[in-house]
Amino acid sequence: MRKIIFAILAMATTSLLAQFSIAAEGESIPTVVRKYIEDKSRATGTFDVYDPEIGKTRMLSLMRLNSNIGKSGERYYSSADFKDMETAETVELDFDVDAKNGKTSVIQARIRKVGGKERYTYDENNNMIPVLR
Repeated sequence: MRKIIFAILAMATTSLLAQFSIAAEGESIPTVVRKYIEDKSRATGTFDVYDPEIGKTRMLSLMRLNSNIGKSGERYYSSADFKDMETAETVELDFDVDAKNGKTSVIQARIRKVGGKERYTYDENNNMIPVLR
């Protein structure tokens, strides 16, 4: 039981430290992700992302930014939940965030879940792992 509690505390502390260290270099990850979504949504009112599994662009409306922040390699990632305006499905996107030379920016958005079904997950070392179906 102690090992489980320690592991949970370690993960939470690592996430908070990552957010604070990024904030010291530039803007915090949640701020950068929110601004990125707002900027990309300004012209159409939706955050548009191509979904290769269905072969078309999903038009998404932001529901909430999630509090998770992780690090995979040299990049950080965070996620947000959206509503697909056509299908009404909940779509979770991961945003890769780069922090270099005092500048923090989103470099990629990926579909992680559609309707609660994962397309990939992360292992204990924050490596991205495809979900087999």
